[in-house]
Amino acid sequence: MSTPGPQPTRAAPEAASWHMRLGHRSVTNRALRDFYAWRQLPANDEAYLRVVTAWEGAAAVADDPDMLRVTDTALRRQQGAIAALRNPRILVPIVLAAVVVVVAGAAFMSGLDPTYVTRPGEQRLVVLADGSRMRLNTDSRARVHVRGGERRIRLDRGEAFFDVAHDPARPFVVQADGASVRAIGTRFDVLRAPSAVKVTLLEGVVRVQRGAEPQTWTLTPNQQLSLPESGAASPHPTDAATATAWTAGRLIFHETTLAAAVAEVNRYGRHRIELDPSAPADRRIDGVFDVGDTEAFVSAVTGYLDLSAERDADGTIRLRPAAAG
Repeated sequence: MSTPGPQPTRAAPEAASWHMRLGHRSVTNRALRDFYAWRQLPANDEAYLRVVTAWEGAAAVADDPDMLRVTDTALRRQQGAIAALRNPRILVPIVLAAVVVVVAGAAFMSGLDPTYVTRPGEQRLVVLADGSRMRLNTDSRARVHVRGGERRIRLDRGEAFFDVAHDPARPFVVQADGASVRAIGTRFDVLRAPSAVKVTLLEGVVRVQRGAEPQTWTLTPNQQLSLPESGAASPHPTDAATATAWTAGRLIFHETTLAAAVAEVNRYGRHRIELDPSAPADRRIDGVFDVGDTEAFVSAVTGYLDLSAERDADGTIRLRPAAAG
């Protein structure tokens, strides 16, 4: 006699249905009581949290090719049935249910790991299921895996600031370009720069590891580690509040080279700044600027360093010494 395999759970479709019902403006007290009773079962509660997480992450992955293919396939399969419907009171709930199921199903097929994305110049705050907070900086992408005994983030590109909920039983791990940053309850920043992964610690302690190497680096507050793909590295002192001022909408430069400041401003601005070869790229500047305010930055450095700013037809701003203009 063969042993029956695991039976499919009904929690996922029921969770999707509840999410749709509770999204209506009018929800009866009876429905709320039934929902809370249904959610008392751990499997149902976990399924509902998955649907909520998937729904919140749907906007971020709306342009993802895999999501577009899943959605297109689902809509094509339903096209005949939907075309036959004529009553909007029937059509709207079915469409909403289809969207919820597609989103939840796509998340389930991808391991229930929602993906969050920001466009150039955009920032986004994400509250994770465990209460931790992740703020994505401009042009960033992160995949989140928080369930069971694991709390793991994969930073595919860009930068993210983490405010980690304290949970000694579940270390919080951020992976970026071969580097792993492990924390328990702390606040830190991870940047995937072109030449290295940069980890900046504000509070607590983190341990950083590169690939499968046995060596680890332990950071304490106001330290930063620039970890290249290979080669030597060591933590060095830094002003962590200044390094993470972007979370408050500010860019703070202190004894920063013009080239480095321009590179940072270009991460946020709509119009790119380019330095002429004759510009003083190594001159150091100080200043505080609003994130994305390219014009204020250009006005400040042209006055301070006696530069001229020329604008191309595509909006590119070229800085060169005024005498050479």
